[in-house]
Amino acid sequence: MKKTMILLISLLLFSTINIYALKAGKDFNSFTVSEHTKDGMIMIDINYFASFGKPVVLHIGINGWDNIQDIYSNNGEFELEFDRDVSRIDICFKINDNWDNNKGQDYFYNTTNYICKEFIKDNNDLLIAKDYVEESIQTLKDLSLMIEYHYEKNKENLRLKNTTRMAIFDGLELIKMINDSKSKENIVEINKRLNLFRDVVENLI
Repeated sequence: MKKTMILLISLLLFSTINIYALKAGKDFNSFTVSEHTKDGMIMIDINYFASFGKPVVLHIGINGWDNIQDIYSNNGEFELEFDRDVSRIDICFKINDNWDNNKGQDYFYNTTNYICKEFIKDNNDLLIAKDYVEESIQTLKDLSLMIEYHYEKNKENLRLKNTTRMAIFDGLELIKMINDSKSKENIVEINKRLNLFRDVVENLI
C-alpha cells in the first residue's frame, strides 16, 4: 500500500513538473520572472515593477555569476534567452546609483527547463546520469539515517524524512529507466525526471 501511494504521488509530481516546464516563473518583492521554452532555448521575461517606469539596469549572471552583463531597459521589462544548460540566473538591479540586490544577498532564479549537457548527448551519457543518481541516492540514504537517529521527532522532521524516502524511491525508478533506455524518446523523458530529481536533491541536501 505504501509503495502504491508513493508511486501515485511521484507520478503526480512528475506530471505537474512536466506541465509547468512549458511555462513557469516566480514572484519576488520587486519583480517577477516568467519562463518558457522556444526553439530549444530557455526564454526568460523579467518585469522589474519597482522601477515605476524609470530606466533600470539589470545586472545579471548565470550559474553562480558567470558571464556577467548589464542590460538596460527604459521601463524595467527584459526579454532574455539562455541555453538549456543554464540552471540558475543571478540577478541585481540598479536605478541611478541605487542598488536592489536583496540586501546584499543578490537574487537568483532556478530555471525549470534546465537540462544538463552531460545528460543529453546520446546513450553513452546515460552512464554519467546513472552515476549521478546512484551517488545522490547514497547521500539521501545517509540523510535519512541522520534524520532517524539524530533529529528531534516532530512533524517537520517527519515530513523531511518522508520526502527523503520518496526521493530515494524516485531515484531507484530513474535508474531502472536508464537501464531500460533504448531510444532518444526515452532520453527526453529521463532528462525531465533528472531535472526533477536534481531539484529535490538540492533542496534536501
